[in-house]
Amino acid sequence: MIGIWTALTLIAVGVLIWLANIGVLNWNWGRDWPWILIVLGVLGLVGEVARRIRRAGRRRPSVRGVNRAEILKDLEEGRITAEEAERRMRGD
Repeated sequence: MIGIWTALTLIAVGVLIWLANIGVLNWNWGRDWPWILIVLGVLGLVGEVARRIRRAGRRRPSVRGVNRAEILKDLEEGRITAEEAERRMRGD
């Protein structure tokens, strides 16, 4: 994945420099280079948040094979006591 981001970054920087050289873009490298760092930082954060959301969606909320949702449902329906739910959540 790092290879893809590196390639895309080089392409983007190359396009910016090229557009500035032919006069299409009013780009002053000495003034505007921090924007590249800002954009890369934002893209990195967005990518990391997206990865964490995908990972969280794949995880099963379980305690040693017991689904927490099932424990809470049993507790809400009165099938088990709060103490029993606590014990199951701890895995005892």
